[in-house]
Amino acid sequence: MSDMDECLNAIVPDRIRGRVILANARRLCAVKWKKSPNWVIVSELFGLGSTYSYGFCRRLGVDPEGRSPIPEGGAK
Repeated sequence: MSDMDECLNAIVPDRIRGRVILANARRLCAVKWKKSPNWVIVSELFGLGSTYSYGFCRRLGVDPEGRSPIPEGGAK
């Protein structure tokens, strides 16, 4: 298991829980953040750099550049 995998597992071990956290953060955030890509929200929420935030979104099955916490290709 890579360092990134270990780090991301420690933050949120469950993909569904991670999506719920991201959805709630998007719902509660200020207007200026609502237009930000998912990876930026994850970065601010968990204090991660861009590479780990991008990986975190991929791990959740969410488009890092997207503006929605809905998984890529629909619900999984």
